[in-house]
Amino acid sequence: MIKINKDWSLESDESCVTLLKRRIIKDGVNKGNTSWDAKGYYNNFAEALKAMVDKDIQSNNSRLDYLIDRVKALKEHIDAVVPLLSRGGRERP
Repeated sequence: MIKINKDWSLESDESCVTLLKRRIIKDGVNKGNTSWDAKGYYNNFAEALKAMVDKDIQSNNSRLDYLIDRVKALKEHIDAVVPLLSRGGRERP
């Protein structure tokens, strides 16, 4: 698992990159434990990370102008970082 921040992680195998979001179990025998729920399956890290940005801002209410600027900056950063991941053999074509 590649932890992005406290709420988001990625897992990858030879077929896809899985975007995971942290969830705290609210009831039952596992109440209070952490679970990682799959939020999407992508062809590569760049697609998964960009989807994470979109999903993250959809779940938070913030000023629209700030969000638009932040999304653009994060996606540009992702484009710069993904080639570094591919050098480690994790990026799929």
